[in-house]
Amino acid sequence: MAEPYNSNNFNREPVQPPPPPPITIRTMESDRQSMQSSGGTPIPQPVKPGELKIPEPEEEPIFTPPTPMDSGEPEKSEISKWTKTAGLIAGIIILITGFGFLGYYFVYPLIFPSQPELPAIQEPLPSAPLIPPLVEGLEPAETPAPSLVHRSFFTSPANQLEPLVIATVTIENIREAMAVSAMQTLDANGVKEIVFETQAGLIIAPEFLSALLPILTQEETSTNFEDDFTAYLYYDQNGVWPGFIFKLKTTAILFETQTIVEKLETVAVSMLKNIYIADPQNPTSAIFLSGQIKGTATKYLPFEVAGASLNYGIISNYFLISSSFGGVQEAANRLGL
Repeated sequence: MAEPYNSNNFNREPVQPPPPPPITIRTMESDRQSMQSSGGTPIPQPVKPGELKIPEPEEEPIFTPPTPMDSGEPEKSEISKWTKTAGLIAGIIILITGFGFLGYYFVYPLIFPSQPELPAIQEPLPSAPLIPPLVEGLEPAETPAPSLVHRSFFTSPANQLEPLVIATVTIENIREAMAVSAMQTLDANGVKEIVFETQAGLIIAPEFLSALLPILTQEETSTNFEDDFTAYLYYDQNGVWPGFIFKLKTTAILFETQTIVEKLETVAVSMLKNIYIADPQNPTSAIFLSGQIKGTATKYLPFEVAGASLNYGIISNYFLISSSFGGVQEAANRLGL
């Protein structure tokens, strides 16, 4: 707290400060003089070593690095384990190889002794074919063509099948053979397939057709028609009517074939009567009339005898000739057209 104001304080004398202490400099000489003035000289005091306590310096902790984890032992253990496994596998492989070697080269030959190799048999070289010497005036014999095998064009078989053997291929022999076969009767709408042949074998279509209708030459027919053909006799209430089916070759040109068969319309009626067994009398038309079989245009020439009309046409890939309209219809049905 502040001292209260008193006016008497200004009348007091000022207080003098004490004198400063004497400042002396202590030296070795001053110490000696001081000791002499005090009546003695400095006497050294023995100091026992045990009494001397020298402070031991504080030991600073020495840095010790952390001891690393000993990871070498597990790694060494794993390497040792892998080495043992690899060694065991290698030992097994070597052992198996050794047994295999012993078995193959020692045991196997004892059980299965090798057979002595037989000397290779050398086949003799084929000798050159002997060519007979040509004799002057003689021609080499021709190689016979493979015999023809007849296969019917009918997909629905005929009621009967009969081979007709003739001596030579002439129109007289053909008509006579058909007349003899027609003596055997069949039910109405019945069909008998007849197969023409000679002692030499089946008669081929070009040869037969050119004998039946000479207007059609063998050269033309062999170019357009296959060798095999189907001949038949159709029976109805009016009589027995022959018919013939020839198959076009795959190389035949339809337009050219049509032109060839149309020559039938230009021949004498006497030639057309060749396909009949009995005389059909005279035609009732001066020209061939247009008809239709299975949706295909055909031509026909009617005769005076009931049921007699010469029909022809190319239906699908077949050339059909029939001595009656009923016969050509039945033939088309049995062909599956």
